[in-house]
Amino acid sequence: MSYQLGFFEVIKADYLSDAMGMVMMLGIPLVVAVAIIYPAIKNGNTKQICLAVGQALIIPLAMFAYSGYTMQGTGWRVEGDKLVLKAWPVTEMVELSSARAALLDQTSAWRPTIRTYGHGTPGLTTGRCNLANGKKAIVFRHEYSAKMLLLQVSNQYYLISHPGVEELAAELARRGVPGNIQ
Repeated sequence: MSYQLGFFEVIKADYLSDAMGMVMMLGIPLVVAVAIIYPAIKNGNTKQICLAVGQALIIPLAMFAYSGYTMQGTGWRVEGDKLVLKAWPVTEMVELSSARAALLDQTSAWRPTIRTYGHGTPGLTTGRCNLANGKKAIVFRHEYSAKMLLLQVSNQYYLISHPGVEELAAELARRGVPGNIQ
């Protein structure tokens, strides 16, 4: 059982879930290109025109490719008695035999409030976050889900949220992972 993002799912979550992010990624290089092209056209400088057009195309494509490449595989998978959580730049193996789990609403005090280390866009949040109740957790949140799964092992917390996270919660319950998070 697993939920891992591929290259295009990362691109979609990073750029297509937020219109302003898309405008920034494409708009800024285009504005710079136009600022270079307009005087170049007036002066007839074709080398400068080619450079500006190349910049307007290459910079956004390189940024898309980089984020998609580095983040692909982000998510979780169950391997035997372990849950491997890849919340870039953090990868953790959670021992299910010593874990507790709770399925919570997004409005609970366990919701992430500030990302302190990792990656954050409206469609994808990964890494370490402060929670509304003051605790800290390793978070993997993809797209919107009304529910989130909280795991606790000793004093370490892990938060997983994505459409269909209830299936993971049900699987952990079948495996005997107790509830009652403290």
